[in-house]
Amino acid sequence: MEFVFRLSDNASNDIPTPTTPVTLIQQDDASDVERRVQELVSKFVYLPEHKAFVCQEHGYAIDNVKGHLQKEHKVSDRDTVAAVIQHHSSYEVARVDEIEPPEAGQAAIECLLAPVRGYSCSYAIQQDSTDHYQHPDDAERHETEPCGHISTNRKKIGRHCRDAHGWRSTPADRECWTEVYVQAFSAVGGHQKWFIVKTPDQTAREAASIRESLPRTKQIQFDSIKGDFQKLMELHQKEQEMLSDKVEKCENTGWWNKTRWREHLKNCNLIHLSHASRLPEKDEEALLRVAEVIEKMVERGVLGLSTMPDGLRRWLRSAAMSEADKRPLARLQNPESQQRYVGYWKRMICYCLRVWCTRNESSGNGSDNDDTISNTGSNTESDAGSDSVDANSNADTNTDTDDDDDNDHNDEDDNDADNTNADPQDDQDRRQRQAQDHMHDAQRLFPWNDQLERALEEVWRLIVLEGETSSVEDEQIPAMVELCKVLLFKKVWNNRFESAVIHFMAVMGIDETNARLRDGNDYSYMIAGLVYVSRIVTAEALLPSLDRENQGEAEFEAFLAQRKEFLADGSMSVMADMLSLLAYGKTIAKNFHAQGKLHWTHDGAGVALGSIEFTVYKFKHMARSALDDCEDYMWRNLMWAGRKEDHFVLDLDSITDDMTVKKRG
Repeated sequence: MEFVFRLSDNASNDIPTPTTPVTLIQQDDASDVERRVQELVSKFVYLPEHKAFVCQEHGYAIDNVKGHLQKEHKVSDRDTVAAVIQHHSSYEVARVDEIEPPEAGQAAIECLLAPVRGYSCSYAIQQDSTDHYQHPDDAERHETEPCGHISTNRKKIGRHCRDAHGWRSTPADRECWTEVYVQAFSAVGGHQKWFIVKTPDQTAREAASIRESLPRTKQIQFDSIKGDFQKLMELHQKEQEMLSDKVEKCENTGWWNKTRWREHLKNCNLIHLSHASRLPEKDEEALLRVAEVIEKMVERGVLGLSTMPDGLRRWLRSAAMSEADKRPLARLQNPESQQRYVGYWKRMICYCLRVWCTRNESSGNGSDNDDTISNTGSNTESDAGSDSVDANSNADTNTDTDDDDDNDHNDEDDNDADNTNADPQDDQDRRQRQAQDHMHDAQRLFPWNDQLERALEEVWRLIVLEGETSSVEDEQIPAMVELCKVLLFKKVWNNRFESAVIHFMAVMGIDETNARLRDGNDYSYMIAGLVYVSRIVTAEALLPSLDRENQGEAEFEAFLAQRKEFLADGSMSVMADMLSLLAYGKTIAKNFHAQGKLHWTHDGAGVALGSIEFTVYKFKHMARSALDDCEDYMWRNLMWAGRKEDHFVLDLDSITDDMTVKKRG
């Protein structure tokens, strides 16, 4: 059987555009095979400008027609496949990975998959100082040329901007990319060469500008309304950053009644508070040194568990006051979990040091570390926004206590009486101070005492001021252990927020991305990490691992006494407060249903499970394709019926099987 396809003599001169592809159609209409060939040929289009052969049904370019027909279209007849291949054999088809994409900003190519939302790196490429001399005009043009890297994943484009350009999120530069719509000739994940296209809506808007079509007077009125709307949106955004002292009925739940975060943080700027508790950034060299010492301290404590008696490790793991746990405390199986838990502790220590530094700076304390404190303070106040991946992955620690909620509520109301009864002028002054000083709320709420201040000063002196000369193992780590001991070995009676740890856990409960407080389900597993590090640090403080050989019965008895006083549930301590809130959060997490977190995205083009978004484009086709693939696989590999004419229909009710027969075969 032979099929002949003829083109007009001037076909080579009529080069169609990408949006008007050449469709190869069989003219003969004789047999079923020929009609099948015609049907298959109509599914493909050729784009001469890109030398691309595209399957319209699947929406991507191909370079192996035979394999595509057999695998995707389930065509097993050799004559049919050969006829389709013969149909386009005269066309030059480029490999998919070598197809040249169109220029950015053109109309979408209809035969490809519909445009998807993507992100284009807008970082301006800087001129390398080592390059040869160029004309100033050329250098200026090069400096303003954007990078242009495209990704459809927000996290990946953020990683590209950080790794390739050293970008980091700030209030003035929250995003180093622009949101665009893109297409690709390939459908293989990770191999797409995305190119920017115009959506039909964008094309329609560019074709007819509403504003330009209005009279001059209407344009002025339009601009005025638009400006007022933008001001209202900015005001609304600022109000969203502030935690209101009014509690809605739907938010008056057991979790908020137990944590008392709303009363403690009311009228505070949540974004500024959360930013103050961020992990050290690249330019905060002093805090990076502190974070490194914390890692070594925790690792030393974890290694020391192997030399501690199992009985003491069981007591260390137990939350009960008079009953040891069945299992001893040990190293976590997943190293990444330990790093994440240590990250919570780093944030707490760095938060304390930032508040301490800015407090000394504002009070004009003339000490030898004024220059270093100023640098840290300026870094803290100049960057009002932290990286969203770090903030979201680390904003997670909390605690609670078994104290009487009513007493806590009364004490906190007394502490915040100035804010509640303040006149409008005082409220305006407070908001102005918050806008000017991003550490204002942190300084106002942080619970200071002389012992904590001395411990912070000692850590700063040994790690930052004398970091080059002081010993890490013999001086810096013991100073950090002493600071952690001061933070943890404290009784909590009426006002739980007199503890710096519990105050910090309220700050860690802020979801900076959504400018809200976290609920128990999004927070409880974070408390478990904080409790784990607290136990490791406490063991290192009471039973130093380097002095294990000299420890005996007296030291072990003292450890058990201190554990009963400060580490057990019901001991009215910081750890008891954490254990109480952890148990409450676990109860909420167990009763939480994931269905409540599944919702449509804002553009209606996908669904989101929490913070993870899924595009629902062609979900129906995906399910249909999966069923077809499964059926084809079963026929070919299970029933040995690869050809469609060999398929058969059998009534399942006619099949009998005796499950009690144990005979082999």
